[in-house]
Amino acid sequence: SEGGLTVSVDPRNGSIQKLQADDTQLNIFQEDKVSLSPIDKDFIYSAEGGAVPVTSNSQFLGTIASIPGQYGISLNPESFASFGTAKYFTDKNNGVVLKFVGNQIQQISNVGMSDFFRDALKSASKAIGSYDEYHSQYTLTLQGTCYNSNSDTNVATASDGYLTVSFDEATGGWGSFKSYNPEVALSLNNTFYS
Repeated sequence: SEGGLTVSVDPRNGSIQKLQADDTQLNIFQEDKVSLSPIDKDFIYSAEGGAVPVTSNSQFLGTIASIPGQYGISLNPESFASFGTAKYFTDKNNGVVLKFVGNQIQQISNVGMSDFFRDALKSASKAIGSYDEYHSQYTLTLQGTCYNSNSDTNVATASDGYLTVSFDEATGGWGSFKSYNPEVALSLNNTFYS
């Protein structure tokens, strides 16, 4: 479009599955990579990388920077949830659950649950993420088979075609399994709805 600004990402990292804007940056979630682009109200970046002042109130995107690590959101943008500066999502391709804060990605599935999530994500057809503000928990529901007799997944609801589990920020671990299977879930005014 006339007057528009476009940026491109490396297609080797798969398609863009989710865009999420913070105050000063645009977070770009591809299948196999997370990147960010600064949002600048006062400057536009030239092809040479230099900042050129502009007088309009338009916002422009800066140079895209990849976050270290070969993690992405796979084909599960529905796993994304955020609260404050923390963003949570799954990477089914790598069998991990991730937390993205600042410019760093942490594998929160490694907190005592790495084998569990590797197995459960492999057979899940959908991963629904949400954040419960009242309890400070990232809640993840994996739908699909999520269970087979050869895996170490032994949660009763797995045989019903879903698993719901929460990562508790206060304890820094996976505190509990839940008995519900949400289509969608969210927090509003410090109350969690599903």
